[in-house]
Order: sequence, then structure tokens, then C-alpha cells
Amino acid sequence: MSRISTRFGAILTAVTILEAGLSLAIAQSSTSRQLGPCEKIGVACESAGFKQDEAPQGKRLRQDCMTPLLQGQSRPASAMPLPVIAPELKAACLAAQPSFAKPRSEASATGASLTFTVSDPTLFMDQQQLRGYGFAAGPSDGPFGAIQNGEGHYRFLGPAWGSDKCPPGARREGVFAFSGTLSRVTAGQGCRILFSGGDGPHGWIFNANYSGGGQIIPIAAKGNHGWLMSFRGEYHWKNPARPDGLCGGVGVFAGGVPCYYSTLGLAVSTDGGWTFKVAGESVQLTDPLSASKGRNVNRNIGYGSLVVADANGKHLDNPPPDPKAAYVYLFFVSSGQDLPGPCVQAQCPGVARARYENVIFTVFSGNPHAVAKLFQKYDADSKDPWSEPATGDSPDLSVGGGKFSPLYLGQGIQMVIYDRAFDVYLGAAVSFQAVRPSFVIRTSRDLIHWSEPIGPVITEGNRWLSYFTLLGETGDPSVSSGEPRLYFRSNPEGKPAYDDSVFKVVTLKLARN
Repeated sequence: MSRISTRFGAILTAVTILEAGLSLAIAQSSTSRQLGPCEKIGVACESAGFKQDEAPQGKRLRQDCMTPLLQGQSRPASAMPLPVIAPELKAACLAAQPSFAKPRSEASATGASLTFTVSDPTLFMDQQQLRGYGFAAGPSDGPFGAIQNGEGHYRFLGPAWGSDKCPPGARREGVFAFSGTLSRVTAGQGCRILFSGGDGPHGWIFNANYSGGGQIIPIAAKGNHGWLMSFRGEYHWKNPARPDGLCGGVGVFAGGVPCYYSTLGLAVSTDGGWTFKVAGESVQLTDPLSASKGRNVNRNIGYGSLVVADANGKHLDNPPPDPKAAYVYLFFVSSGQDLPGPCVQAQCPGVARARYENVIFTVFSGNPHAVAKLFQKYDADSKDPWSEPATGDSPDLSVGGGKFSPLYLGQGIQMVIYDRAFDVYLGAAVSFQAVRPSFVIRTSRDLIHWSEPIGPVITEGNRWLSYFTLLGETGDPSVSSGEPRLYFRSNPEGKPAYDDSVFKVVTLKLARN
């Protein structure tokens, strides 16, 4: 089940760029991959004091350090000093990412000229209400998806637990349905599980102990149609260092959580979200299960977020007018010793993609190996940036997925939707800049380049916020038109239990700066 990410802030020691390249003072494991040239420059900028997450103007990692270094821009004498980089390193980065050589306004690249105001939070659902629908806890233990099933009414799909009032033998942990409007839940099915841990293809263990979804989109081409859900799968083990077998947790999970290795999977429905079949594993961490199993460690990948766009990241209607020219993009988060700077600890964002037609054919094929080979991760330092395999195609998780380039250095966007009023993508992420977790919104026009957080940080006084979902208000939950909704779990400070939590919703009203 999803856990609030550990607060990040890896402290980097001094970094010096020598003629041979970058001399890093960051301990990396013997199995870590070598950093790419642009990643090396990013780490050098961070070590010089530039920041990626919510940094003020003049101290921003990409805009105020990497871009001036690579474009040779003049800067005022009072500007924050830049690190020195070798010409060979600059040339290698520009060869890997030619877009760095082209002066481009931040607003045109990312849509960063937007801002928003936040409405007062209103109640979306509470635990007393949900217990009446047969739930013991949740929904939602993570983001939830939505399918419009009538004017203004939706079928929501998310992870939860059924109560002991359910029939004997009923499975109680997995993906369930609840329903209502975008403002208030009015019904639920806490004793009718849609799928759960262990419901993956025979012999595959990626979701052996937990399944939780997840954003959902319609898919249709060549006579096949249905609903595609990205979900989180987990494999668990007992921690030998603790009598209870749990691993250490933070925040509302400070008492400990099951030790887990998480992956992303795909589930498909052909009846409007009333039943689902798990098609297979879609995205995996770079390291295999053996690197974590048996240790006091949890490996997170988020829940996944699905977007339909063309090869350049331009938004497409779904179903797309030309399925052959369309792609399904799948966002995830990850940390690891093979990643640069704060991403050693922070859950940094990555993306993979697959051809739209291939996705539809494969998820209905019944072939989990084909599903595991569908997506390729984005790696900016590869000659073909979309060539890294998204999984190791190993039922026992003995082979890790390919490497990837973080889209930026910091807590990753975990849900992405498109706003048609401003022709921009919105990505929601957790922020740990304040004492308590809060949420921020970033923007992009091509799904690769993301702005610094826009608008205000989204908080609720001294309450502890977690598990968020971003939905559009247009009838298509993956598309907004200037007023998207952000849903989140809210707990009083010092009371982390589900019984003390409520789910709330705010409206984000977008505007140009």
C-alpha cells in the first residue's frame, strides 16, 4: 500500500568539475550506473547551492544554473556563482539533450505563466459514512480513478479494506468501487472487491501481496475498447530486525508498515469498471527484488498516471483520431543509489511510454510477457531516449527495469491531467518544504519539461495531508477546463489513524499571471 515518502534533503558535499569530468562526493553503490552528462551538470549546480523544488528566482537549478551554463547566457555580477564545467561535459550534455542549446522561455516550455487560487476544503467522504458502505478503512489508500456514469455522477475506483461485516471468506484488501458526484460520495461497495493482491497472471509475483489502483482512462481501437487502470502492486517480506516483521515508516505510518517492493501494473475492464482483469506488470524499479528483499527497506514507485499524447507530448483526444500516431505515457516516481542528487532519497519523477495501438492489443492478449515489454522509460542520456525497458520481464522480479532520467530533481508528480482551457498539463506532487506534508502543482506542455511549482502551496492549517487525486471537471476526469479538483486525505495532527481521517476536496481556479 502506498506510503508517504520519506522527507528528502540529501546534503551534497562540494563538487569540483575537472578536465576529466565530474568528481562526485556522493557515495554510490557498486551497482550504480554512471551518471549521464546532463545529470552531472545538474548535481554540480545543486552542490553550488541551486535548488529544484520551490526555489526562489535566481536560485533555480534548471533555469538559473543549467540553462546559463549550457547556453552561455550573460548574467548580472550579483548573480549566484555558477560551478565550472569542462567543455567536454557541456558538449556531451548538448549532444544528449539538444533542446538545452535552444533559448526558450520557461513559460512556453512548461506553461509556468499560470497560477491558481484554492477554494476552502469541503468534505468529500468520512469514515463513519464509509463504514456504512461496508468499508473498514479507506477508500482511498492512494489515488483513485473515476468513470462518468451519468450527468454529474461518477463511479470511483480506489484501494481500501472491506469490514468484518462482509460475508465470510470475502477478500477485504484491494480495489473497490464507490460513487457520487465530484463534490460528495453518496454510495459504496465495501464488500465487493474488484481485484486484489495475488490476482496477477499465473506465476508472476509483482502484486503478490497488494494491489491498489489507480487512475483510469478509456481505450479504443480496431474493435477493442475498455477502460485501462494503472495500479500499484507490492511484494512483501518480514523484517528480521523487528519482532513484528515490519519496516520503519514515517508520518501517519510511524509505527511501521509491511516491508515491500512495489511495481506498476495494468488492469483492464470491458464493462464500464464493474469487473477488472489484471493484464500484467507495466513499470518496474531499476533494481531487482533481490536488492531489497530481507532488509529493513521499502521500495516505492507510486501508483502511476496515464496520459494519451503524440510523440512530442502534445495532448490528443481519447480515443485519438489516428491511433497509430498516439502514445500512452505512464508517470511513476522512484529513488535509488543510481539516481542523481536528491533522488538518492527523494521520490523523483520518471515517465515511460508505449504506442497506443500496441497497448490496446497487448492488454487484451492474455500474454503478461508482452505487457511487460510494452513500455520504454525516458532516458535523456541515451541516443534513443525512449529505449530503456520499463520492466525486466521476469515473473519473479529477478531482473530490474531499465534506467531512467528524472524529469526534475525533487518530489515527483504522481498524477497528471490535461487542462484544455490553458492547453497545459497539470501535475500534482507532495511537498515537504513545510513542517507537514502539503501539495504543489507543476505544469508542462510536452510531458518532459516541468515548471517549478506554480500558485500557492496547498495546505490545511495544522492538519496532516496525504493521498491525493487530481480530477478534471469536464466529464472526462483526465481533462479539466480551468477548475480541476484536488482530493486528499486529512488527519488531525497527532491522530494518524483512518478512524480520525476524512477525505476533502478543493477547487483549483487557474489563471494567467
